[in-house]
Amino acid sequence: MTVFLNRKEPPFDRNGVIDDFQDIILKNFDVDEQDMEVNQFLVKFTLDGIDFDLLPATNMAAVHLVSPRDTVRVQSERMFVKIRQAPDPYKAARANSAGLTEAAVEFVKQQSQFAHRVARLAKYWNATIMYTKNLSGRSTIMEFLGIAAAKEEERQNYSRPSILRAFRLFLKKIEDIATQRVILAERFYKDADIPQRVRSQSPLLLDPTNPWNNFMEGFSPEAQGFFKQCAGITLQRLTMVETQYNLNHGYPAFAELFLPQPLMINVQPGVAKSTRWMVGSPQSSRKMQPNLVIRKKSLGDQAIFPIIHKSMAGFVYAANLQAQSSAADMKKLLQNYIDDIFYGYRQTWSPTTEPHENFNVTFEIPVENGQTVIKVSSNWSVN
Repeated sequence: MTVFLNRKEPPFDRNGVIDDFQDIILKNFDVDEQDMEVNQFLVKFTLDGIDFDLLPATNMAAVHLVSPRDTVRVQSERMFVKIRQAPDPYKAARANSAGLTEAAVEFVKQQSQFAHRVARLAKYWNATIMYTKNLSGRSTIMEFLGIAAAKEEERQNYSRPSILRAFRLFLKKIEDIATQRVILAERFYKDADIPQRVRSQSPLLLDPTNPWNNFMEGFSPEAQGFFKQCAGITLQRLTMVETQYNLNHGYPAFAELFLPQPLMINVQPGVAKSTRWMVGSPQSSRKMQPNLVIRKKSLGDQAIFPIIHKSMAGFVYAANLQAQSSAADMKKLLQNYIDDIFYGYRQTWSPTTEPHENFNVTFEIPVENGQTVIKVSSNWSVN
């Protein structure tokens, strides 16, 4: 979410704009201050399972002088002028990146429905990769690499582009992440606008709205190696999925592409491990977003729980893309997911009426377009 301000210039005064927004959020929403990330550029928080980045930005479009349909274009053009005229354009581009947020949204909107589907798969896959270290812009990187793969597939097979072929291209880009050079300059700047300092970087995924911003500038060699390995494993799975194609049922093993990596049975000592699981019966709900409940705070590094939650939700959503399954089918799917990821073998699940409140962690997964929710609860201990 970007909030445009008419007179302020970034970076913003922590004693002014940013603190005002932080106070508004704390007073009006169920958000704890300790769970917020606040700096001179943004306020970051989670509300009802949805992650928010509140980015104040300077209004360069002079809305009262510009037709609403031209606001994004004018905002972008004037922001570029401001950045180019700065003593250090690279520093200015970073400080003013929030002012180009609406241009980024516009860029994604302009892509084809096919590209949107591939980008969505790329983001689901990203959610299943249990990389716990901070990687700035990770979700955006995956989304734009997915768009780049989709556009490549559409160029090569314009009449009949294939989702699986495009997804394979995306995975190959991840597998070859260290050598990627992706430039999506289409509307907001020209190829000649790209500074040589940025153009020579590798890997390169250039922001389609900001020629000074390489999304992968902070993609460390260690992170590259981790994602490269995960993409290679998924490519092997993809080959098996394609060989199992059935005329009547399509790709029955499609959801296996989105099994988490690495398996939780291989987690290192010192990291919380699950000791018991329960998958509840589907319940009527109006929740459109996953929800995570942690009832015990002494479980070590709790960063693993949101990652598992996103992985579980991504797996379910991807499975539902293959076949619109009932909530009962999804319950069985989640039981198999837990067996495969946390135990390494399939076990017999017994019915139980035990309340979810008896467990220290509960993952809530909406299914059937948010009409139903499945609660998955577990107990965890630290070795």
